Amino acid sequence: AGVERHEFSGPGGPGAFVGPTMYHHAMVTIALASAQHLKPEPATEAVLHELVAVIVGAQSTTGGWRYTPVPLDADASVTNLVLVALAEARAAEIAVPDSTIAKGFNYLALCTNPENGLVSYTEHPAGKVSLPDGYARTAGAAHALGRFGLNQSTETLLATLDHSRESIAV
Repeated sequence: AGVERHEFSGPGGPGAFVGPTMYHHAMVTIALASAQHLKPEPATEAVLHELVAVIVGAQSTTGGWRYTPVPLDADASVTNLVLVALAEARAAEIAVPDSTIAKGFNYLALCTNPENGLVSYTEHPAGKVSLPDGYARTAGAAHALGRFGLNQSTETLLATLDHSRESIAV
């Protein structure tokens, strides 16, 4: 099938959406930012600015991201990967607004079950769970936190591992 590139203009400005999903877009952003960090190239830097502009513009009002670059709704799995992409972009010295990152982590907090600390697929409106809480999403959130150097990630990850051990009786 291959990767598709589409010109996109959203709230974050014009840019290039590398689809067909935000997962693809985030993975391309991670790869190019990693390459840029190791060996800076002006052309790669220019593309990264476009990729980040699309990510910023695709952020939903709740703070997360979903499958398309249209900011209508969000889920924790896409949000986790997009936050890692933004961390890689920052490591490559690409500007990423602090407010975008803060809103992304606020969204993950909305997805976190206050009773067990695990992250659900979408936010917990009025304490209701959208889909079962998941260890993979929780570990992804802890990893994203860690990429930004936030200390909570260690505590979150350890709590997840303890809960996982208890649940599967390791």
